[in-house]
Amino acid sequence: MEAEADSAEGRLGDEVVSLSGDVRVQQGSDLLRADRAEYDRAANVVDAQGNVLVVRPDLRVAGETARLDMAAEKGEITGAEYRLVGTNARGTAEVAHFRDKARSDYQNVTYTTCRPGREDWVLKARELQIDRVEGLADAKDATLKLGDVPVAYLPSFSFPIDDRRRSGWLVPRLGFSDSRVSSSAFPITSTSRPTTTRP
Repeated sequence: MEAEADSAEGRLGDEVVSLSGDVRVQQGSDLLRADRAEYDRAANVVDAQGNVLVVRPDLRVAGETARLDMAAEKGEITGAEYRLVGTNARGTAEVAHFRDKARSDYQNVTYTTCRPGREDWVLKARELQIDRVEGLADAKDATLKLGDVPVAYLPSFSFPIDDRRRSGWLVPRLGFSDSRVSSSAFPITSTSRPTTTRP
């Protein structure tokens, strides 16, 4: 692991080093940036505060604070804004948890594939689990909204996050005219033939 900062405090033999000013901690392909951090060298754990950003090959998460086990690729970020790299998927979460390199959990979360600055549709859930290996997300206690209008409550809901073919619900497709929703489609696919339902 490599760590850089404008200043560092710690004596020879100290297990905890305090870093401040443009903190950068790199472990393999994972990068942590923050205003301030404390690095426990024995545990290989970093506690970071202020303008936190975690960058992984397939995920970017910004937040207020973070506690990360860099070697185990586990940890959590509070006040999170996340984006799945390589897709349009993004959202916010009260807390984001990294379970390992490919799996992450989010609490009190939003999820959308709309471009930044628009939330034409959004899924709000108590909990969301994202598995990049399987290409699936699982939401619990979720509400689907079109604009500001709730259109469906989903106690438990699984959906794909990539282009792999599979059966089940896909995320909505919306059509617009003069900033108004003019059509909406909720695709349901099967491995044999895709179909679309329209409200």
